[in-house]
Amino acid sequence: MKHPAGLLDHVLCIDPKTGERFTFTLADPEAGWYWQRRVLDRWMGQPLSMVLKARQIGITWLAAGYAL
Repeated sequence: MKHPAGLLDHVLCIDPKTGERFTFTLADPEAGWYWQRRVLDRWMGQPLSMVLKARQIGITWLAAGYAL
């Protein structure tokens, strides 16, 4: 539970635009969004990060969860 993924696996998020509910799946390597766990690991390993990303892939939600 020391890794942020441990907390985020218990968080339920609601998209304010669509009302869609979703969860993170950062503990299951077979899950489709598991690649986000590697992003968290990189953020934890360095004090600053600059991310060039596509839209709608959950990085902003991930950053908010990491900040939490």
